Amino acid sequence: METWDLEGKSIAYTMDIHYEQINLEIAIGALAFSDKEHVVLCPAKDHHSLGIDINPDPPLSERQHASPITWQALTNSDLQAFYQIFTQGPDACITTTLENITALDPYFR
Repeated sequence: METWDLEGKSIAYTMDIHYEQINLEIAIGALAFSDKEHVVLCPAKDHHSLGIDINPDPPLSERQHASPITWQALTNSDLQAFYQIFTQGPDACITTTLENITALDPYFR
């Protein structure tokens, strides 16, 4: 995650979903909305770009990801909750706080 504008109203984020068994990565890059306290991420309806990487090199099983912000840490839930939220339809969103983001990633600005 990174701030997108000088007022801090928009926050760019990337959501990577890895399917290691078939060596496939799906990435959604989008802009979340922030009111300086809460951050709302709606991957299905935020303006976004979508990327699919089939058989990435190096393979997903060999990559180490540096992002300290994971779905589980950001939402304090598990991947089953992720599935439940995002199969509800296009209006599925999560809300977090800037405080939570900076606690997970002290370099976020």
